[in-house]
Order: sequence, then structure tokens, then C-alpha cells
Amino acid sequence: MTFREKFNTLKNGAVDFFFPPRCLCCGKLLLPADPLALCPICLASYSLAARLPCRRCGKDTADCTCCSDLLVSAGVYRVAKAAPYLPEEENSPVRAVLFSLKHENSRDAKAFVARELARAARRMPEDLSGFTVTFVPRGRKGRRANGYDQMEDVSRLLAKELSLPWEPVARRSPDAKEQKDLDRKKRIENAKNSLLPLPALDAKGKRYLAVDDVLTTGASLAALASLLRSAGAAEVRAAVFAARG
Repeated sequence: MTFREKFNTLKNGAVDFFFPPRCLCCGKLLLPADPLALCPICLASYSLAARLPCRRCGKDTADCTCCSDLLVSAGVYRVAKAAPYLPEEENSPVRAVLFSLKHENSRDAKAFVARELARAARRMPEDLSGFTVTFVPRGRKGRRANGYDQMEDVSRLLAKELSLPWEPVARRSPDAKEQKDLDRKKRIENAKNSLLPLPALDAKGKRYLAVDDVLTTGASLAALASLLRSAGAAEVRAAVFAARG
């Protein structure tokens, strides 16, 4: 264990001692034997949600890897999903985890999402050997407002979980609008020009696992896949924490 890892372990232990972890959904104090981020009751609710059927293929969301036509046109043929995104359900554990991930910089939420993404990715029929983990970068407005990019942090953790290399490949263009503020048609159009390759990107012949927190239209993932394909990537697969049906 490196000095930094030892320091972070001690620091996290001190934080947990003075600020005991609570369930991200119901707020209940978590016991040492409880699972990460969610209490046993909320975790059971999350697990039930993951068994809801995909509206496209009919499989349980947790077993689904199907893609929309938009993603297929961008060269993505597998999208692993951990759970469904149900924004109308205010007490949904999935929604609670996403809120903590995006707005509270929660260490527990990041670790939980990384673990669930790893589980989803491992359920893909094909092996992930030789892939590099990358991510859809956060919008400039969200990063400025919150001071961090949740998927940059989560994708790093995911790469460790899967024992794969990690690489940032893109950044948001200065004039890109926030996807959440747009309807479906405008999301797709905005995403086409919202990502720019990093200057050092060398994707020729590489295979990438691109990750994002929420899949709605798939426009951002499709834009990232198109960028990688244009840069010479041999294959792009995707994994998302929550997918909207």
C-alpha cells in the first residue's frame, strides 16, 4: 500500500468515525455489517428495480445489453445497464444514489455506482480483456457549479474494479448546452457537437468501455462513440448506471 493509499484509508476512517455513513435513500444510520451506501431495505428495493423489464427487449434491466438505433448508428452494439431510471419515483434508491453522485460528491455513491457498473459490465456476453475504460465528461455548467466530474471519478474506480486501464478521451466544447435542459430532438443535435477530442488522444486500434451515469436518449454516449470511432477505435461498448426506458 502506497503512502497516499494509507493516508486516504486513515482519512476515510476518521470521517466515518465522526460522520457515520447513512443510507443515501432513507437516511438511516448504516451499521458496519450493512452494505455500501444503502441500508438492507433500500438495497432490496434497488435490487427489485433492477429486475424491471427493459421496454425495448423485455429482459430484466440488469441483464439487458440492447442498444437504441442512435447508439447502433454510432457503432455501439452493447450497453450494459445496472438499473432503470425512474425519475417520477421520488423515493427511488436509484434516484437517491444519482442525486448524491451528481450534487453531493458522495464517496459512498461513487463507490456504489462503480461497483454496480462493474457487475453490469461483467454480465456482457463477451470478455472485456484489452478494453480501456473512459467516460462521458460532465457539462461545463455542472462541473463549475459542483466542482467535480462524477463520472471521471467513478470511471477511475471502475477501471480498478475491472483491472483495466483508464483514459480520458474528450472534453466538452465551450458552446455546448446542458443536455438536461433540452428535449429529445435538441439533445441529439446538441450532443453531436458537444464533445471534442483531447489533444493527446490516440485511439487507433483500441477498444473502449465508455461509461455514463444515466442513459436517456443515448445522445452523449453516441457522440463519444462517434468521436472514438473517428479517431480509429476498433470497438466501443458502453455501460450505464441507470437507463430510462
